[in-house]
Amino acid sequence: MKQLILLYLYLLITVLLPAQQKTENAEVIYVQGNNRFLLNAGNNTVSLKKETFSIEFMLRKSEKKETHYARFVADTAPTYFEYMKPGMPLNDTPMLADGTSMATTEDNHYHSLYLIKDGNHNFFYESETENRGGAVLLGKYPKKILRLRWNIADVYEYAQTPYPFSQLKQDVLYMIVYIDKNSNYIIDEGEYYNVIIRFDAR
Repeated sequence: MKQLILLYLYLLITVLLPAQQKTENAEVIYVQGNNRFLLNAGNNTVSLKKETFSIEFMLRKSEKKETHYARFVADTAPTYFEYMKPGMPLNDTPMLADGTSMATTEDNHYHSLYLIKDGNHNFFYESETENRGGAVLLGKYPKKILRLRWNIADVYEYAQTPYPFSQLKQDVLYMIVYIDKNSNYIIDEGEYYNVIIRFDAR
């Protein structure tokens, strides 16, 4: 019995704890139910059900509004992936430039995944009362790094009523996650994630 307990403790320390630490350090994670998909900077494919999901992301706390921000783009085609190149000025892109951020709802949230051309979901977090996008604060880390979670309830297309993911006609969506870590308005290496979402999970 004692040997079994020691074996259990060994497995906990060598397997489970490193996995948990890796998850906590991941910059972007797609979450659906008990499934967590850790992204790598660059190109990623995520398999989801046509149901609600969340995105957890690391973002530096803003000292002034939008000093540090994250922008998300969603589309039915990979049209905008071609702009995600190291050295590309943000304002030379049609979907991440200043002025292309989409309006939030009255409570300053993005409840829906917006499938709108040439626009982005724009998040920053200064405090519980000074933030944009409605991401939930999950944790605080050294150097004012925050872990935030965006809960996505449904889908919105231009001039339509939001509808559940189960009614989404497409089986594939394309997302860009961009976090300007040094606030230089340049797409730098390691600051962006191109994500193909395949809704084929059962």
